[in-house]
Amino acid sequence: MTTTPEWVDTHCHLQMLDADDADLVAEAAAGAVRTLVCVGIDAATSAAAVDAAQAFAGVHATAGLHPHEARHLDAQWDDVVALARSDAVVGIGEAGFDFYRDHSPHDAQETAFRAQIALAKALDKTLVIHTRDAWDDTFRVLEDEGAPQRLVFHCFSGGPAEATRCVEMGAVLSFAGPVSYPRNDTLRDAARAVPLASVVVETDAPFLSPQGFRGKTNHPARVAVVGEALAAAVDRPVAEVAATTTATARDLFGLA
Repeated sequence: MTTTPEWVDTHCHLQMLDADDADLVAEAAAGAVRTLVCVGIDAATSAAAVDAAQAFAGVHATAGLHPHEARHLDAQWDDVVALARSDAVVGIGEAGFDFYRDHSPHDAQETAFRAQIALAKALDKTLVIHTRDAWDDTFRVLEDEGAPQRLVFHCFSGGPAEATRCVEMGAVLSFAGPVSYPRNDTLRDAARAVPLASVVVETDAPFLSPQGFRGKTNHPARVAVVGEALAAAVDRPVAEVAATTTATARDLFGLA
């Protein structure tokens, strides 16, 4: 009898999907995705993530300020910190830099990133990093502050050199839908450059639907498609990739 491999979606935004959380969680569970990390990008979405985590078994939350929202640090920081202390919260962020869209000034992004690194350390929770077009600054700040014990580069978008440097600092790389895109050979090279035990998978739902679903709203259930693409990229059996990434995800976020 063949069993369906179990996956963990290490990064999704249930609160941003135009669907009922219960339906999304049930859909994911039907595809053997029974563990989800629902990520906050500001105080309101972090609160919604905590609500989802408290309502559904297998759902966990993060609390933080996305670099796009970093300009709101002063107004929202106390609320983010209060939410971060919840037992439902397993990570801080997503935090970091996004110089592609520049919705917040670079200095505001850096201030918010440093604050969230410190918070992750103080609460002994996983730091969830968003970095886009900002590798040098991301590494600079992490080296200045000292990386938390557990950290993950969400929706990893670098090449083999960045992947290797991340893993050398003790980070985990999270691959999303883009690892399945035909023109993303550099991303697949990055996946091959690091140990499988340093890798997890995610959907970033409702964003970044994997190949075959592009142009459609992404759902956590599709993390299996991402995992299958990763398995093809690293030339390992799907079942092995599922088991390894699931074990790494549970260790990363301290899940039972």
